[in-house]
Amino acid sequence: FLYDRDGLEAWYGAVYRSVASSEPAARKDFDVYFDDRTVYYLKEPCERGADTDARFFLHVYPVDNNNLPGDRRQHGFDNLDFDFLERGLLFDGKCLARFALTQYEHAVSKINTGRVGQAWSVVHYIHPPPELISEYQAIVSNEPAARSEFDVYVDGGKMYYVKEPCTAEDTQARFFLHVYPVDEDDLPSDRREHGFDNLDFGFDVRGVLFGGKCMVSVDLPQYGIARIVTGQFDGGGRIWQVEFAPVANE
Repeated sequence: FLYDRDGLEAWYGAVYRSVASSEPAARKDFDVYFDDRTVYYLKEPCERGADTDARFFLHVYPVDNNNLPGDRRQHGFDNLDFDFLERGLLFDGKCLARFALTQYEHAVSKINTGRVGQAWSVVHYIHPPPELISEYQAIVSNEPAARSEFDVYVDGGKMYYVKEPCTAEDTQARFFLHVYPVDEDDLPSDRREHGFDNLDFGFDVRGVLFGGKCMVSVDLPQYGIARIVTGQFDGGGRIWQVEFAPVANE
């Protein structure tokens, strides 16, 4: 099988430059970009072997489940997992893989994707469902418990982090969530010496990005809570922090 390698690299290079000129949905091992019909995975520098041997999971949730193949309707999403070399190219020290979702055209509600075997994933809503929009609007209609880089809300047994406008850069740092109980005996035994529950998490585990907005929801412990200390941190320390006593604490 013969092909024009120079022409192929030139085409991939042009696509890479065009895609990379915008903001990614997530900056991970690979930067991930979405449009209505295509998912892109970019990496620079990129190495043969460790990077080109990558396998990605790609789960596509259509607006209408009837658009799924018959054997996928019970799961609610199409499983389009693939190997990098099936959809990508290494050139000039860069990697680009692309997956066109032509079978769904503009009828994709949500995409969940990441690298198999790596602790990261990206959840992105292209057409968010009405219940997600309603949940967001209900949360932000109240006064937050604290304001910072993210506004923090407590609603019943859940805590929400909300930011608008929000980009992939805002979601990179991990969140720390330290919950101090009214009664330390309510803590797990391995946390009592510390005096608080450590519920740290990454955005890719609990957050969603849609329409330029970010929202994270976390279930709070069922015990009485005296105070909460939360924020984001990276290798340089804490980026932002808030502390408050939740009002709804029954």
